[in-house]
Amino acid sequence: MKKIIALVLALVLALSAVGAFAEAAPEQVELNWETVEPTLADFGLTGDFVTFEQIAVKLWVPASMTAVELTQEDIDNGFIAYFLDDDQTAQISVVYVDVSGMSLEEYAAKLPELGATEIEAVTINGLPAISYVLEENDCVCIAFATEAGYILEVTMAPKSVEGADIAWAIVGSSIMAAE
Repeated sequence: MKKIIALVLALVLALSAVGAFAEAAPEQVELNWETVEPTLADFGLTGDFVTFEQIAVKLWVPASMTAVELTQEDIDNGFIAYFLDDDQTAQISVVYVDVSGMSLEEYAAKLPELGATEIEAVTINGLPAISYVLEENDCVCIAFATEAGYILEVTMAPKSVEGADIAWAIVGSSIMAAE
């Protein structure tokens, strides 16, 4: 338990430093898995990368979460994957949305119309992205534009549970191009 508390404190300090840097300089926040991954190993946290071949992207999913079988309706609605934790309260969804070739900047400009707040340009493992919050849905989202004119969204919920910001920062920092 002490190790987990120490990890949370270390990540909070790291995220605070990133936030302070972002306020001091107008540059984008950059997240890199190579910075986070060694810390997780030090504290015995486990999970696995899941690769989505159809979009050539992978992300780390905590061991406490399992994939939910998608229905045809889910697939028709753009879902690529959906994960739930053991008590079915935490979730991660991966959705591929046809936005008719909209750029990431254009997509970000539309987000306030959907109720999004805390919209921020970020770079995750070299990939430009937009992070934002949907308070009404109690979730944090990260969106990437693809060359095919789609938006790849990774949504993590709930946002409001204590410690969720750290967990979702870990998952978010793991999103990267598949090798």
